[in-house]
Amino acid sequence: MMVKNKRYSMADALKDRAEVRAFLEAGNTSPKVEKTQQEAAQRPAKKPKQDAQRRIAVTLRLTEEIAHALIDASAERRKNRKKNWSQQDIVEEALELHFQSRSS
Repeated sequence: MMVKNKRYSMADALKDRAEVRAFLEAGNTSPKVEKTQQEAAQRPAKKPKQDAQRRIAVTLRLTEEIAHALIDASAERRKNRKKNWSQQDIVEEALELHFQSRSS
């Protein structure tokens, strides 16, 4: 028969550990994390997305042929690591092109 070890809460388990106390009192003592923080500070900040527009849900039905083509196009873009690979993005691009060509 196996003897079960007594279970402790996390707070109790960490209560009297010197390395935990040193970490909490001194901040981060790990050189790995310090190096990562320095690298992050040196990287240029990401620019926020411009013209983030609100999107609304639209439901529509497509022919089977068009739906499969959309799925294939999405998979191909994802495989090639191209941006805007989601079906939503592909449909949005196609509609933008359509409306631009009609207005010209």
